[in-house]
Amino acid sequence: WRGIVLWEFDGRTWRRGDPGQSGPPAATDGSAVTYTLTLEPHNRNWLFVLDLPARVDLRGAWLNSDHSLQSWRPVTGRLSYRVMSNPEARAQGPRTPPPRGLQLPPAGNPRARELARQWRQESDSPRAIVDQALAFLSNGDFRYTLEPGATDTSADAIDRFLFATRAGFCEHFAASFAFLLRAAEVPVRLVGGYLGGRVNPLGGHLVVRQADAHLWCEVLLDGHWQRIDPTAVVAPRRLEGGTDELLATAGADSPLALLGLG
Repeated sequence: WRGIVLWEFDGRTWRRGDPGQSGPPAATDGSAVTYTLTLEPHNRNWLFVLDLPARVDLRGAWLNSDHSLQSWRPVTGRLSYRVMSNPEARAQGPRTPPPRGLQLPPAGNPRARELARQWRQESDSPRAIVDQALAFLSNGDFRYTLEPGATDTSADAIDRFLFATRAGFCEHFAASFAFLLRAAEVPVRLVGGYLGGRVNPLGGHLVVRQADAHLWCEVLLDGHWQRIDPTAVVAPRRLEGGTDELLATAGADSPLALLGLG
């Protein structure tokens, strides 16, 4: 469930920046699905859609060029809207790599930068670099946890996570993966939203909760923005079964709320 797309990183925080308006909608071929989404208030002006949105029937809302859906006003009350999405569509990228897809602060996280530089020297293939980054996470004794300790807001937080603590949740894995790719000159952006949901047997509708909040990456490969979820190589159980079991051992408050998507 696609929500906010994050482009800008200042060394401590990822932000949306200017998403650009009037993006090309996904094709409405035979694989398109139409549904009604009811959204609880979250006091932000981004909305949620199933990837990839083709048409949205909601006054005062529009699709941005990164396929995120935005409204003029923050959602302060329950809101329902109808959407047509094509789950099989791929998001087309620009002909030349967008500078904002490579943006990094000028300093900070020297070890991550050096590792990415080595990958770039070994191969200038973006797909090969993506494979290197995924293998690094898969083979590096990383651990998925909803209790990673105090939030690290230092200028070298990426280094500390990748080479010291190696314990975190989707936000840590996606942000660090994106930093490595950008340092290796591979365009990437972050997407925040929700993963999965559960069917309510009484009404037959899908219920998506705060516990389903998730953050993943989209990498520009072969002319298209392709979804790559680094959390999948560290904690496939998170993608297959959600966070219910993990939350049961992590206390009542989920750190996923840090994403601000609830």
